Amino acid sequence: MDKKEALQAVKTALIRYNDEIKLDAVNVRAFYLKWDDEFDNWVVTTIFVLDDISRAEDMDFVDAYCSRSGAALEEICAFTYCTFRSEEQYIEEFSNKSWIYELMDLECAA
Repeated sequence: MDKKEALQAVKTALIRYNDEIKLDAVNVRAFYLKWDDEFDNWVVTTIFVLDDISRAEDMDFVDAYCSRSGAALEEICAFTYCTFRSEEQYIEEFSNKSWIYELMDLECAA
């Protein structure tokens, strides 16, 4: 799968995943994709935005959402990394760096 196809497939899968979790006050706001020579496949980093960032201190919470996003992407990529941020942290950390990460925003994110 080339990068353009992978980007579209990841975007579609994460929009679907966001629809499943929309009532949980958590969503995948964006992602970036890169080729990993070790895995010989794509690796995705998902960026979750939480209304209450303290929820990310609960490793069961983090594991549950990260595992589910990985499951949603398992046909597309070899591995999924997850990052959890508040709205303010997301804006501060990622708004000016999309050119570094090739960040893909999801339009449907709350």
